[in-house]
Amino acid sequence: MKNSFSILFFFLLTVSLSAQINVGVKAGVNVSDRTRGDIPDDYGIDFQDLYAYHAGLTSEFGLNDKFSLLVEALYSVKGEKWVAENPDSATKPFVTDSEYQYLSVPLGVKYKAGNFSITIGAETSCLLGFFITNPEGERFDLTETNDNEKIDVGGFLGADYRIDKFTVGIRYIRSFVNGGERFTDISGEELDTTAYNRTLQLSVGYFFL
Repeated sequence: MKNSFSILFFFLLTVSLSAQINVGVKAGVNVSDRTRGDIPDDYGIDFQDLYAYHAGLTSEFGLNDKFSLLVEALYSVKGEKWVAENPDSATKPFVTDSEYQYLSVPLGVKYKAGNFSITIGAETSCLLGFFITNPEGERFDLTETNDNEKIDVGGFLGADYRIDKFTVGIRYIRSFVNGGERFTDISGEELDTTAYNRTLQLSVGYFFL
């Protein structure tokens, strides 16, 4: 992953010397979950938001005064929480973190209106790792054993505000790829479930070129 960021950084630095582009860094918060289809309401698990983060490189290739192309490379953590009843405590349920670590490459078109801008585009993500943290706080690496899709593709819509070299933004990302885990009913029969990543990103950035 470090090699990928290094190659992209030097590529953007080289291009910036001969083109009208801005290159910077960004980081922020991910609030994510996964859409759940065909899981009965009485299954016993409540799927809730996972709070995580993203960080990486961002760049804008200017086309004219209003439009530019957005290219980014981000380390991004998405997922959800699984909350189940605890038979020994009515106030302390069992909480399991389901965490997916991605190398994400968003590509988009940005429309500028003064300091504000709106961006629409697509994001391709490569799964780097899959981790489960159980109610006891033990963390397990299931990257090699899980059956989730290794490539995720989705669309996004975002907005940001820029002052000089600093920017703050918000973005909503919706996956098009079903990456559902396997769930079984009480009889052990596998359920035909679906799971699509949904992520709200809040970020701050700084352009150094």
